[in-house]
Amino acid sequence: MTCKKGTKPMSFLCLHCGVSIRATPSSRRMFCSRQCIYDYARRIEVSFWPRVPGLLPISQCWVWQGPLDMDGYGRLYLGEHKHMVKAHRVMWMVCYGSIPDDTPVVMHSCDNPPCVNPNHLMLGTDIDNRMDCVRKGRQWRIYAAS
Repeated sequence: MTCKKGTKPMSFLCLHCGVSIRATPSSRRMFCSRQCIYDYARRIEVSFWPRVPGLLPISQCWVWQGPLDMDGYGRLYLGEHKHMVKAHRVMWMVCYGSIPDDTPVVMHSCDNPPCVNPNHLMLGTDIDNRMDCVRKGRQWRIYAAS
């Protein structure tokens, strides 16, 4: 089955309940039902947006105002089981949709781990992220993929 613009359906997980969804990447479908959309939006509104600084220029880093992990990335607990997710990944999903399996890493163009400005985020692979580190002088050698 081929869909719009020749893209093939892929499997994604519902952001709220974790049920598998078949959809094309361009559809940006993230939920299995309207109830999951409602529940997720209510949770995001309560726990996510109050920790995003407001009224900042689009070019400036929006530094996460909540807890940080050991590497300095914003963290947030979602779902019934309080699953920990990184705040910049949530911002990507809220603004742009699901994170596809072929580019699972949400990278920062600003190199500021607590930044959640969607204009500073981009998708890539683990290799893309490592190459970005080397290119910007944050890592001095590339290790072979295992």
